[in-house]
Amino acid sequence: MEAAQAIAQLKQGDYIAFQWNYGIFGKEIIVNNITCIRGNDVLVHFLYGYKSEAEWVSKDKIIAIGDPSASGKIKGWSGNFNIILPEHELLATS
Repeated sequence: MEAAQAIAQLKQGDYIAFQWNYGIFGKEIIVNNITCIRGNDVLVHFLYGYKSEAEWVSKDKIIAIGDPSASGKIKGWSGNFNIILPEHELLATS
């Protein structure tokens, strides 16, 4: 599926991969489901360490979308993904 089409079809509950920055400790890929969509942004809630986090992610910053029929993989995460940003710096390091 084309990236623009996949982004346009996102709905609550879909799994996405995105970059999360955690201050001086760096950045990493987080995968979790969308809890809300508002305009060009999606809200994702996830557990990190011992606390719950929430992050608004711009649709153009989504690295990948979970898709059982796709063949893309992200190191450290199970499942198959439709990779939207194949040149993303964190995919190169994973």
